[in-house]
Amino acid sequence: MIDSRDRLDHPTMDNYGDLLALAGMVRATGSCVACPPESAHHHAEHLWLVHDAATQDATPEGLLCSRHALEARASMG
Repeated sequence: MIDSRDRLDHPTMDNYGDLLALAGMVRATGSCVACPPESAHHHAEHLWLVHDAATQDATPEGLLCSRHALEARASMG
């Protein structure tokens, strides 16, 4: 988050997810289902939700980090 106290006469913009995480309402990080369990968590901006668009079920199958999401997308053709 940017400290904008010196520019109070201008509008500010913050990432809503970061604000929720700072308030303790959600976590700002998550783990990739394809990374080893001991790997570091990834910031929410770098996680992709995996779901099967061919079904009516909107239940997510998991989260992928950017690297694994790119690999998965490349394998989809």
